[in-house]
Amino acid sequence: MCIALPMKVLEISPERRAVVEFDGVTSRISVRLLEDCRVGDYVLIHAGYAIERISRADGEENERILKELKAGLGV
Repeated sequence: MCIALPMKVLEISPERRAVVEFDGVTSRISVRLLEDCRVGDYVLIHAGYAIERISRADGEENERILKELKAGLGV
């Protein structure tokens, strides 16, 4: 089973590396698999790569759901 996490793009370098964020945690990932990725976009991240761009509404909804799940687990 594979899992992809929704994250917001904070910055993109000329080398197509990006800094993304979810719930205060940032990561460096590659956006080379996406033709059109911009700062502010929400993307699904798997194994260090952005594999799909999703709408802002879907990104925010996924963030809300994951935060609710985290709170319910007491993490």
